[in-house]
Parts: sequence; C-alpha cells; structure tokens
Amino acid sequence: MAEKETKKTTTKKTTPAKKTTTKKVEETRTITGLEEKYEVILVYIFSILGFIFSLMKDKRISKSMKFNYNQAGTMWLVSIILNVVLNFGGVFINPLKFMSYPISIILFVFSLVAMIKAYNGENYKIPVIADISKSIWGE
Repeated sequence: MAEKETKKTTTKKTTPAKKTTTKKVEETRTITGLEEKYEVILVYIFSILGFIFSLMKDKRISKSMKFNYNQAGTMWLVSIILNVVLNFGGVFINPLKFMSYPISIILFVFSLVAMIKAYNGENYKIPVIADISKSIWGE
C-alpha cells in the first residue's frame, strides 16, 4: 500500500499593521521663524517691522500674529504722521511742536502694554490704533 505523504502546510497568521494616527498639529508660523512670543516683542520694539510684515501676505500666519503685525505697523504709521504734522505745524504754532513728545510717550506705553499682553498670549487692542488698523488692513 502506498502511503500518501501529506504535506502539512502551516499558515502564518499575520496581524494587520498598526495604523498610526497622527493628529494634525496646527503649526503657527511667523515671518522670521521665531516663536510667536519672541516675534511679538521684536515687532512692537521695532514697529516698522510690523508695517513691513503687514504688507506680506502669508496664509499660514495665525490671526493673532496678523493682528499684532497690523497693530504695530499702524502704530508706526500714526507715530510718523503725527510727528511730521506736529513738528511742521510747530514751525508756525510753537506749542504744537511740544505735543509730539507726550503723544510719543503715550504710544510707547501702549506698545509696552500690548507687547506684554501678546507675550502672554492675549490680544490687546490699543484704543484708537486698533480701529485705525482695522480700517487700513481690513482684518
């Protein structure tokens, strides 16, 4: 009698590969590549940077940073315009020339407050500047 050889086939059960789920972390991007809290300090100290950064259109920048860019840039514009007008007007009316100093100090104090609040993650609207900024930049 012929014996039939039976081959034992072993099947190896494979477990499906684990699916790795990655959460999309919303990356907040700044113009310079610094962290937001450090770039806010830079933008409020050198407010002309806020004006330059406001002109740049990048969709990946957070709304908070856009707000701070726009507000710092508007502060720079208002400061330049007021100083030119008051100093030019001071040629004809002497007290006008001296009004530019208190206005500059007030803008500086408001920029410090806005910088500290933005460093802590809050958006601080400077009373008149925020409205002007919204009308200029539309955001």
